[in-house]
Formats: sequence, C-alpha cells, structure tokens
Amino acid sequence: MFAKMKISTRLILSSALTLLFLVVVGATGFWGASKLSHYLADVGRVESKLVENAQRSLANINMLRRYEKDLFINLGDSSKVEEYAKKWDDAHKGFNERLDNILKLSESAKEKEAVAAIKKNMEEYLGAFEMTRDSIKSGSIKNVNDAYKEMEVSKEEMHKAEVQIGELAQSIDKRMQENLANADFAVKSVKSVLAGMVVLAFLISVIQVFLIIRSISKPLGEIQYMVNDIAQGEGDLTKRLSYTGSDELGTICSGFNQFIERLHEIIAKVAQNTAQVASASTQLMA
Repeated sequence: MFAKMKISTRLILSSALTLLFLVVVGATGFWGASKLSHYLADVGRVESKLVENAQRSLANINMLRRYEKDLFINLGDSSKVEEYAKKWDDAHKGFNERLDNILKLSESAKEKEAVAAIKKNMEEYLGAFEMTRDSIKSGSIKNVNDAYKEMEVSKEEMHKAEVQIGELAQSIDKRMQENLANADFAVKSVKSVLAGMVVLAFLISVIQVFLIIRSISKPLGEIQYMVNDIAQGEGDLTKRLSYTGSDELGTICSGFNQFIERLHEIIAKVAQNTAQVASASTQLMA
C-alpha cells in the first residue's frame, strides 16, 4: 500500500488521519456537552420549578389552616375576622396558582392525575369554609366550637389533600434526582468515550509512524548494504534491489539497479578485453 505512494503523500495522509480523529474526539465532546446541557436545563428549568410549586402548594395548605384557625379564634373582632379572611383568600389564590403551574410544567399523566385528585379533595374543604364564613357573617355561628364543628365534615378530605401534595412533591423531587444522576452518567460516558478515542488515536498514530518509517528505512537499508558491499570491493554486481515502489525511493532503487547493470556490463567488457589482450600477448611472445 505505502509502496505505491510518494513519501509526501504518506505524510499528508498520516496528518489527515490524525486530524480526523481529533475532529471526531472534538465532535464527541461537543455531543456529550450538549446532552449534559439538555439534562441540566430540564433539571434547572422544569424539575426545580415543579418541586418549588409542589412545596409551596403544601405551604399554602398550611397557611389556609392557620388563617382558618386565626379567623375562628377572633370571631368577636370583626376587623380581625376580615383581616384573616383576606389572608385566607390570598392563600387560596396562591394554592390554585401553584397547582395550575404544575399542570402547565409537568408532562407526566400521573402527576396531572394527582393534581386533579388534590383539587377534588380540596373542593370539600373550600366549600365547607365558605359556608362557615357565610354563617359567621350572618351571625348563625358565634363561637369557635360551632365553627370547628361546621368544618369537621371536610377534615378528612383536607388531610388527604395534604398527603397527596406531599407525595407529589416527593415524586417530582425523586425524578429530579434521577435526572441529575443521568447527567452525571452522561458526564462519565463522555469522559470514557473521549479517553477511548484518545487512546485509539494514539495507537493509530503509532502504527502509522511505524509503517511509514518501515516503508522508508527498508529500501534505504538495502541501498546502504549494496553500496557498502561495492565500496569494500566485494560487491556482487549480479544482485539487484528488490524494492519496486512508485515513490521517490522506488525511483532511486530503479536508477541504482540501472547503474549496477551498466557497471556490470562495463566491467564484463573490461574483463573480456583484458582476456583478449592477454591472449594476444601470449601469441606474440610465442
């Protein structure tokens, strides 16, 4: 293969292959970085917001219970009742916004079903509180015990909603941790691929250098041996260089073989002429 290429072509090919592997390694690194960026974007942009909204929804439920209690405790103070009723309304509004955000951000059918179940359970509590507040305004409920008794029917549904929103927050957080683990795996995979590509590129480069050096040094060694043999006066002029490549060394070997052939012919003619002269001299002396 190399014997048919010029030395300059071999060197260019070797450099091109090395460059190709560098491009492949770089492209692999870019692909890995893009994949990692995608995972991190999902975790940072979506998953973290889902966790935040789920946790804040749970906080809103606790605030609803707190303002409900504060309102009932202060039934005798109309200004306090109005203040805590407004705070309760704000917490209720925030709770609905958080659940709506989860529905918009989540792509999981299971999570959307969980939000629907939470809303359904909260409807019982919200309805009971609105009725209790209307009764307080109308004056039919005048003490804390009656207010709590009115809310007793929604206690179980409220508890279910609290459990469900807690489980939803844990589920989303678990998925976020899985995405982080996937991102970490992607980093390790990219590192492993890059390390393998670097080792492969190194091995191929070593093989290329070895083959190129061998393709040059072998014919040069033959030329050196024959030249030294001739220089020492013991050269066998019937021998020829066996390298027949079409590169620069092949041209040199071909020219050297032609030179040896011509030298062989000249020496043969000299030897023949010498023999003829010696024969003629012998005849003259006789």
